Amino acid sequence: MALADKFAEYSAKKTGKCPLGLILDKLPKADRQALDKAFADNYPARLIVHALREEGHKTSTDSLYRHNKGLCKCPKE
Repeated sequence: MALADKFAEYSAKKTGKCPLGLILDKLPKADRQALDKAFADNYPARLIVHALREEGHKTSTDSLYRHNKGLCKCPKE
């Protein structure tokens, strides 16, 4: 595969959201509400990440931190 093909493939996959933002978009409403409550109640990041991973979502404490602090590439409201 040529470099141009690899870069085109990357561009096609690239979104305007971070990995955690993409997960949040896919969560069912009840799960999203539970996650929002966990954030509001200051649950430990490792607990939140562990729960997300058990549900099959790839994420990390770094992604969680950057997203919650607004340091990720998600559009700012």
